[in-house]
Amino acid sequence: MIEEGGSDAFSIRTDGDELVISICHPMTKDFYIPFIALEGWNGVIVRKLYPEWDADVIIPRQKGRLVWAFSSGRAFSEKV
Repeated sequence: MIEEGGSDAFSIRTDGDELVISICHPMTKDFYIPFIALEGWNGVIVRKLYPEWDADVIIPRQKGRLVWAFSSGRAFSEKV
């Protein structure tokens, strides 16, 4: 089941025609965000994330739904 909200794990900002997602969650081997995906009108863009990496995720800006999950299996979504 995908829950709405839960975006305290990262912050989203726009930079021109891109969404820049900064991970604010500790990315340990035991508990991390394995992916962030954007479901748009023309398909899905998936960015794979790895434990112990601190990185920004850059996705082309479009309207849709951002989906992410934690390694524990809980999934969240938010409209962008």
